Amino acid sequence: MPTKHRRINVSFKPKVVQALTRISKKNEISLSQVAQELVEEALELREDIYLSKLAEDAEKRAKGKSPVSADKLWKELNL
Repeated sequence: MPTKHRRINVSFKPKVVQALTRISKKNEISLSQVAQELVEEALELREDIYLSKLAEDAEKRAKGKSPVSADKLWKELNL
């Protein structure tokens, strides 16, 4: 069946498969959808952690200096 999403093969430990299956059945969604949603959540969490670290580093560098505008900060962080 054609799909607009790229397919990848992933191997899981039996305990993980059991957990994914329970979630799938409880929420009445496919195993693939459960895996996709969990991966997306994990990526968002990693991004949040990374951006928090960038902000903490910028705050440490700025200690005792005059505040900068948000636009300037975003440019400095290359975001």
